[in-house]
Amino acid sequence: MSNYESKYNKEYRAFNAEWICAPDSYLKSFERPKAKEFPNAPFIWGRRYTRVHFRRIFKVTGSIKHAYLHMLCDNVIDIYINGKCVCFEKQDSKLVDITEYLVSDNILMIRAYQTSTPYSFTSGITGGIRIFYENGTTEDILTDN
Repeated sequence: MSNYESKYNKEYRAFNAEWICAPDSYLKSFERPKAKEFPNAPFIWGRRYTRVHFRRIFKVTGSIKHAYLHMLCDNVIDIYINGKCVCFEKQDSKLVDITEYLVSDNILMIRAYQTSTPYSFTSGITGGIRIFYENGTTEDILTDN
């Protein structure tokens, strides 16, 4: 054993530590911002420390006048509608006009993934799509189970 190894063992051998982290229950009580347009949209979660992919299939039931999307994520999300990218590498999609992307049968796809910040270890997502029909009605498609 070298002098360095001997000195290192004497000084640091008794040093022990454990990782300090919040329990999983912290995620349930932590107040996160919501998309202003969709305050009742629940958060959906993937597994911690992973990239997640969410899909939602929905139908348009009439003639569309206007439609927009707004999603928020703890980390970074990419959003696609019917294979076309409408938001890339954003935490807040802001209001995105998606009128031209919608057809009668639609697929909303969201990819959420981790960033380099230690404060963002999950990918909680909230938000929705609002469709305004020509007949004056509206439809909300929100995040859900």
